[in-house]
Amino acid sequence: MIPYSILEANNYVDVAIKQGRKRGFLRGSVLRFESIPYASGERFAPPSPAVPFKSFFGDPSTTTHRQSLSITCPVDAPPSIIESDFHPKAKSGSDSTPTASTKPAAPVIVFIHGGRYEEGFADELWYQGVRFAEEGFVYVSLNYRYRLEGFLPLLDEEHPADVDTSADPNTEPEYFRGAEDIVAALRWVRDNIAAFGGDPEQVTLMGQSAGGALTAWTLCNPRTEGLVHRAVILSPGFPREGWPSREHVARAVLGGPLTSEHLSSLSPEQLQRAYRRYARFYGSDCAVGPYPFRPSEMRDVPLLIGTLREEFTKMPFARAIDKRLSSKNPLVRQAAKALGRYAEWKLGARMRWASPRPVGMAIGDSAIKRWAVAIMEEKRDTSWAYEFHGSQSAWHCADLPLVFDALTVAPKTVKYFCGESAAERLQPLATEFHGIVARFARGEDPQWPRYGSRRLVRRFDMDASARGEVTREVAEDAYQQIREDYPDLYPSR
Repeated sequence: MIPYSILEANNYVDVAIKQGRKRGFLRGSVLRFESIPYASGERFAPPSPAVPFKSFFGDPSTTTHRQSLSITCPVDAPPSIIESDFHPKAKSGSDSTPTASTKPAAPVIVFIHGGRYEEGFADELWYQGVRFAEEGFVYVSLNYRYRLEGFLPLLDEEHPADVDTSADPNTEPEYFRGAEDIVAALRWVRDNIAAFGGDPEQVTLMGQSAGGALTAWTLCNPRTEGLVHRAVILSPGFPREGWPSREHVARAVLGGPLTSEHLSSLSPEQLQRAYRRYARFYGSDCAVGPYPFRPSEMRDVPLLIGTLREEFTKMPFARAIDKRLSSKNPLVRQAAKALGRYAEWKLGARMRWASPRPVGMAIGDSAIKRWAVAIMEEKRDTSWAYEFHGSQSAWHCADLPLVFDALTVAPKTVKYFCGESAAERLQPLATEFHGIVARFARGEDPQWPRYGSRRLVRRFDMDASARGEVTREVAEDAYQQIREDYPDLYPSR
């Protein structure tokens, strides 16, 4: 896959990394290096080290397109530019080379996109991290294998030599190729990020939704020791149930044994069709994803973590049921309550019938909040917790344009997630929250207390932001209802 920016680029720099020469392009006030392979190998094999480039565009034919990352950094960040057609000390075709940057190495942010373990792309507009790069960060967004390629357990699975395979094979699998891709990407960052001006000893791992869950999962992996120094987890979402209950469905839709040999014999089109059939059985859950997650196994690194009050109240079927629960027609209300009770059983959730949107709230509680609170409870002394709330915009993904300070990027999508006039209403909050994350990634602690024994949570009021205000409310035990509804997830203290 050739970076699309080449078509419009007339200003470039070439940087030397271990794989060879990599070309980046000037985008406004920052440099973009796109589609850098960090691993290679077959679709259903463990990630192998990336092979050397055949050209400065990389050689994507040697890897899956999912095993790549992109980097955004300040123009003056790369310390060893080989060639440039805009740098004052290195004109294309000249023998001169820019002098090494005298700036100290920059902090690094590595971002893992969400998408229910079945979609998403590292180069989506919000994920390019321009604001972070403008503020002096070296920002990395990475792809990973998802769907069946990344998260389907296989009977004949190979493992890298340093993976512990002593676990009982009859228990839940804990090795997933998509998660291993992230380990490979972080190792690539450790070995190469200095060429882009980044500090491998100052890496913050950040993810949202499925990416937030993968951030937490990565912190459970002992082989990432020393690769991650801080973490930001935005609305993490794990599957509600594990693999053994799903294995027979996967066998049926794939038409054969769950082996790498059989799956490799299927075309990408066949795999896509099989996944669509498979995912229909799990419409109320993640069809794939890492499981089981044990917060107690996470390493102690400084952690910023939170959710949105009404994560999934905007889901169409949830809104439809919730609307009918308040109908003046008793028959409509009765039918809606029956559907709500079915959803409660299907989700393994606890319905808050007194809420104006009980079904939507239950989906968010069971899919997102219970996992976030499980992490907060386990990592009380190293976590700073937050929650977004508001009357029209505290929905899943509404935090993305805030953390990236990108309310004017992709305006139609911003409108969908954040409501009307989001750029005007929420800019004070975007400035505030983005700044909190940026300072955290520089090594500063947030300016509110840790979660701790009092379970303190910073609340960001999206309605107040519309009035040009940024509240400083810190609530005690804001997630009490979640703890009461899902007691089995949390340690007793």
